Amino acid sequence: MMAKPERSGRRKRRQPMAGTRLRTLATGAAAILMLAACTGGAASPSGSAGSSTGTAASPSGTPCATQPAEGLEPTLVVVANGGTFQQGFIKDYFEPFTCATGVKVESVAASFDPEWAKIVADDQSNNVQWDIVDTGPSVPPDKQPYLTDLGTDCASIPNVAKNGASGTCRRYGLVRGFGGLVLAYNILKYGDKPPTSWKDFWDVKDFPGPRSISGSEKIYMLQTALWADGVPPDQIYPMDLDRAFAKLDEIKSSIDYAWTSGDQAQTLWRNEEVTIGASYSGRAVVLQGEGLPVGFAWPGASQDIGGWGILKKAPHPKAAKAFLDFFFRADQDAISRALDFQKITGYDMPLPAVTQAIPASEQKYHAGAPGNWENTVPQDVDWVQKNQQTVTDRWNAWLQTLP
Repeated sequence: MMAKPERSGRRKRRQPMAGTRLRTLATGAAAILMLAACTGGAASPSGSAGSSTGTAASPSGTPCATQPAEGLEPTLVVVANGGTFQQGFIKDYFEPFTCATGVKVESVAASFDPEWAKIVADDQSNNVQWDIVDTGPSVPPDKQPYLTDLGTDCASIPNVAKNGASGTCRRYGLVRGFGGLVLAYNILKYGDKPPTSWKDFWDVKDFPGPRSISGSEKIYMLQTALWADGVPPDQIYPMDLDRAFAKLDEIKSSIDYAWTSGDQAQTLWRNEEVTIGASYSGRAVVLQGEGLPVGFAWPGASQDIGGWGILKKAPHPKAAKAFLDFFFRADQDAISRALDFQKITGYDMPLPAVTQAIPASEQKYHAGAPGNWENTVPQDVDWVQKNQQTVTDRWNAWLQTLP
């Protein structure tokens, strides 16, 4: 039985938060044949990321590779965000890729801002150590010079065009997974009349109870406030900050917690400290898997998109492209692994074949299911980058006013 987490002890958190949440080819005939022969892969006996000894075998019985496939570098370094994401990547992608190709994958956990500080420093000193990195929901102009230009169709990674959802290729990066900052709620408390959208967060009469927002996801919360105030998603940018903060002021006195990480948000639910509030969709799905009475609504949720890119000076560029091509497979074994990865992380993958394989009873909680993603709010990355400091300063000042 899982031990009950410590209480958060952070009621009405008011500390200013300046950052965002933590985020951690086919190069020859031999590589292609190796992937085809060992598409499933197996966890390496050592249990470490990307290691294999050659004694393990794929589900088909094909022995794992003991040497890198021809044309591929022996090692690959991937930034994988840590936590359940890192666990899922190791189990369902890094170790199977090592089995198939013989390329050892080294997994690095890093939050977004420190990650990019290191990327810039390493690039300037000509000491680049990582290959595949987190690009966030899109690749802003200031980061593009450090990344490989994959083209508009990512032709060097064939499975992206073949199997990926529309919009997966973003020239300097790829969509890796997606979810949203949804409105979570206690199913038992609200019974057969649960909240149906973020607008209900402001309805304290019909949906009473302790409330939470994200204290770190300022852009998401401001987008949601404007959506709840009636602004259509395609008109949220350029953002009317006065209107957004005025809407937040309407609910300010009823906000009990402003969490600053996904772990904190989950602790509030596990300890029954909130009954309605902000949650990453993936975190909420994990709570459901733990048996907690958590439901959530998609309308008004801010899109939470994870992306990967290959550094322009990556030390192992061929292995990096081979891995991303492996990641976007859509054979039966790949679909099974993707479904397992989604269960571990709670986030959807940009593979229509995987979305179609999700059981009907679970569809309503998945970002990629019909009717969900269409009701979410996208981010204008260029606007956010240009106005980051202004938004941050104003958001931090507003957090200080929470009662």
